[in-house]
Amino acid sequence: MNSKKKILVLLTRLPYPPVDGTRFKILNNIIQGLEPEFDLEFCIVTDDNVKESQTSYLRNNFGRLYLFRYAKWKFYLRALVSVFSNKPMQTGYYYFREVKKWLSDHAEQYDAIYVHTIRLGKYAEKISKVCRDKIVLDFNDAISLNYKDGKRFASPFWRAIYSIEESRIKNYEVRLLSEFEYFNVTSARDKRYILDNYSRTGFSNNFTFENIKHGIDSKVLNYHWKRGNNSLVFMGNLKYPPNTDAVRFFLEGLWPNIKKGNPSLKLVVIGDRGSLKFVDGEDVTFTGFVDDPYTVIAAGAVFVAPLRFGAGTPTKILEAMAIGIPVITTPLGVAGIEGVEEGRNIVVKDVNDVVGWVDSIDRLLSDAAYARQVSEKGRELVTASYTDKLSQERFRKLFEAITRTV
Repeated sequence: MNSKKKILVLLTRLPYPPVDGTRFKILNNIIQGLEPEFDLEFCIVTDDNVKESQTSYLRNNFGRLYLFRYAKWKFYLRALVSVFSNKPMQTGYYYFREVKKWLSDHAEQYDAIYVHTIRLGKYAEKISKVCRDKIVLDFNDAISLNYKDGKRFASPFWRAIYSIEESRIKNYEVRLLSEFEYFNVTSARDKRYILDNYSRTGFSNNFTFENIKHGIDSKVLNYHWKRGNNSLVFMGNLKYPPNTDAVRFFLEGLWPNIKKGNPSLKLVVIGDRGSLKFVDGEDVTFTGFVDDPYTVIAAGAVFVAPLRFGAGTPTKILEAMAIGIPVITTPLGVAGIEGVEEGRNIVVKDVNDVVGWVDSIDRLLSDAAYARQVSEKGRELVTASYTDKLSQERFRKLFEAITRTV
């Protein structure tokens, strides 16, 4: 007889293949962390184009899958309807009565339920109150903080959307803290932001708020920086607004000044750009999605991450540090990473400090001893605190504690 406890994993996307940081976290840190001890089943509400290879991977390797896939126009219609409510539009975007009914009918058969982000929070609210003490709501990051920073750099259309959503999401994040018992977020910075907002509401609730760090794939540590070519490297999904903004800002505001002192320097941008119109230029190469980006990173000279907004923990920075390539980023880029020390294991410069960026990159290119120090200490930090094995263990312990009380 199977004595394993059963967990439902509620998602908005299929985590396989793990082509971005969020999918990797779901598949590697959570699913693979829980699977040895628990039986897993999946409920996924998505507007993605779904391939048979994606669904069969989950079913064959982990557990039963209940897939609710709708046309995009239906999601847009749901979001439009929610404009006239006081809840975030993105919670309305993913809310369908058919899914709500399925969850209402099946929630009680599970020993625990993992809910990925507040986008699915409305479903958690609709689940029977007898199940509330077995739900883990993973914020992933503080979306309200992302929007607060992001609206300063967004287009007029998205600035208007962010302005509406920011206040709604902030209110919704703290309200959820008053309704459930178990929460998680990837960075201490995001946790502080949510709790600071909660402390101002007057709500009172006893809850467990975990800060389980994002764990990179331990296999990345098998790559080693070679300090081979004279190139700067950036990696990230270019369909994600913070990455799109970072690349555009770097090309327009920093790259021309950096090139003046290093005319032979090249820039390599790794990442899926979808329909975005980034084009290769003189000494600038956009690779698109590549199967093995780590080999490209390991062959570069410096990894750049000029992030101006966002929340959570930037996976690309952790992976670059794990490989050992020296990283230069902004204060925002390291805000979600504990243990960083400017000039020791990473280089941090204000995004508007053009001279600081130029001088720091020059030094990393010309001072081999300094570059090697940043390389080695950055790798040590990630090895000690940000591997998948550490994250898997913490998720496993969290769900063991929850299911012991069921």
